[in-house]
Amino acid sequence: MDINKILEIIALQNNVSIDQIRQEIQEALDIGWNSNDEEVQAHWRRIPTKHGQPTLEEVLLYIINTLSATE
Repeated sequence: MDINKILEIIALQNNVSIDQIRQEIQEALDIGWNSNDEEVQAHWRRIPTKHGQPTLEEVLLYIINTLSATE
């Protein structure tokens, strides 16, 4: 799955730049990552990551794989 292609489609659909899409998604991820809610933190711990906080790409791949598994 090409994350950049997905972001490009989202950007085109919303008439904004890919950089703006990346920035807005990253801001949302940062808010979630910094949550004090134990349930939210439990969700973050399920995401496979090479380092502490998952990257945007790691989160999107996790979501895509999770959705694909439920179909």
